[in-house]
Amino acid sequence: MRKVLDCALNFKGCACQLIVIFSLFFMLFSPVIAQPTPTPLPPADFGDVPDPTYPTLLASNGAYHIIGSGTVRLGSNVDAEPDGQPHPLALGDDINGLSDDDGVHFTTFIVPGETATLLVISSTYGYLNAWIDFNNNGSWADSGEHAIQDSYLFPGLTWIYITIPANAIGGTYFYSFPLYHISRFEL
Repeated sequence: MRKVLDCALNFKGCACQLIVIFSLFFMLFSPVIAQPTPTPLPPADFGDVPDPTYPTLLASNGAYHIIGSGTVRLGSNVDAEPDGQPHPLALGDDINGLSDDDGVHFTTFIVPGETATLLVISSTYGYLNAWIDFNNNGSWADSGEHAIQDSYLFPGLTWIYITIPANAIGGTYFYSFPLYHISRFEL
């Protein structure tokens, strides 16, 4: 008891001992709390761009959409994966299943300072957004890379025109084209 009182009065070297004692007490006498089991996702379609540069895996907060009746999607095909399928050329989910990257077709080349034409195939009404990494730095967060903002689509084919920034760097572009039921500005 004297050692405890000495610790309370001068705090020299005793605080750590008290913490250890209290920690052991709570470890021994605290009730065991069961950790919740993670709920598995229903069938979902993930992306396949390189991760960690872009968020693809669940651990990186990667994008996905649930597959089911009334699925909002681009293109005629959709396949399920348990997690993102990162691939250096964004071919990961095509190698592992059905080719489902048939919803956005660039019908012109991407030329800096010019307009590019895209043919988009939508399963339903919705708002299309697009992020394109025009400077190839591994991020879609730079100025000018939110290339399409809430363009309203009807089911079927829609032609979309986007202006390519004059400072776009040539090469392979990684992009994301999410389709939403409601405008992102209404969220």
